[in-house]
Amino acid sequence: MLQISVESKDLARAIGVVSRVINRRNMLPVLGNVLLTQKDGAFYVTGSNGEAWGMMKMPEESVSVLSGTTAAIGTRRICLPTEAMKQMLGSVPDQRLFCDIDEEKLMMTVSYNSGKFTVPVVNADEYPEPKVADKSVCAFALDGSWLIPRVKAAKVCVKESNLRPVMSNIALDADHEGVCLVGTDEHTLYKDRLQVGVGGGFLEGNPGVVLLHMSVFDVIQAAFASAESIRIETDGQMVTLRSDDFTLTHRGTEGKYPNYNSVIPKQQPHHVTVSVSALTAAIRRVAIFASESSNMIILGWDGKDIVLSADDIDYGRAANETVAPSGDDTDLPGGFRIGLKAACLLGLLGCVKTGTAIMEFSDNSRAITIREEDANSNLVLLQMPMKIDDTPTT
Repeated sequence: MLQISVESKDLARAIGVVSRVINRRNMLPVLGNVLLTQKDGAFYVTGSNGEAWGMMKMPEESVSVLSGTTAAIGTRRICLPTEAMKQMLGSVPDQRLFCDIDEEKLMMTVSYNSGKFTVPVVNADEYPEPKVADKSVCAFALDGSWLIPRVKAAKVCVKESNLRPVMSNIALDADHEGVCLVGTDEHTLYKDRLQVGVGGGFLEGNPGVVLLHMSVFDVIQAAFASAESIRIETDGQMVTLRSDDFTLTHRGTEGKYPNYNSVIPKQQPHHVTVSVSALTAAIRRVAIFASESSNMIILGWDGKDIVLSADDIDYGRAANETVAPSGDDTDLPGGFRIGLKAACLLGLLGCVKTGTAIMEFSDNSRAITIREEDANSNLVLLQMPMKIDDTPTT
């Protein structure tokens, strides 16, 4: 018998975060549970799907061993039922919990101020050991305040791809002077760069691309939200992200990430500066009348204003709206029109953190780029156009 006491909010947070790694369906039934273990006097909660492992260290002041050897839970390791624990801990007010774990009968009783509950636990002999990057070939550290918002933004450009699995990842392309964070689905692209400078000691090992699979995006956002520094490393097979209290390891995706710089235009001859909020609101209204199959809107220029239009000939619906540019620095040819998928454009505009954005164009068959109106910003957003069918209807 092992008796421990633990702060409910800390246990709830740990189980809530690591459970994001767990799949709804697992090849091994034991992976439907979270693993509670003790090592070197500290307690850890781990979740896994067999390909990724998330392990959170509990605060030292949060867990106390009341009776039983501290080695017992470390040598045997105990698996707790994920959903039952999440639901109960989510409904219990913040307080100290007292857990009696019977390792022979495989039962755990949790007592709190106004009651108690009992749940079965599982022997963890079959729970897979976390795999970690062996000998790093590429390693660097990023501030959480830089990485997390950009993962959240870039994921709008990442889609599941069975044909090209590397496209289901965000790429961290690191060199000795900094790192580029890139996400693309071949129709849209997000790219931002952290420039550290020569001699900053940023990179350990060789320049390389570290791929973060879309299955761990939510885990990264939840686990590292308050992390000051996140160390990222890979040995070419496994990718590990580590902060003071959380370690995430997942199997890297095989394949070479595409040359994203080759699709970004070096220079666009035309541009317009526009209020992000005004353009976003107008797109949302006009897109209501776009074809359900294409979701295409047409962005044009009448010599004075941006003109947004959409129509759905199947239902006889149409809409158009004008948006005034911001400032006088506009260079668009009269009558310019380009077709764009509304949902994709809205997703990209949601990545812009400045009040105004610069939209850059070449012609209606080439990609548009969007940049923040900030000299210090390295953000580049890209969207491929859609073909406008000007065939007259009969």
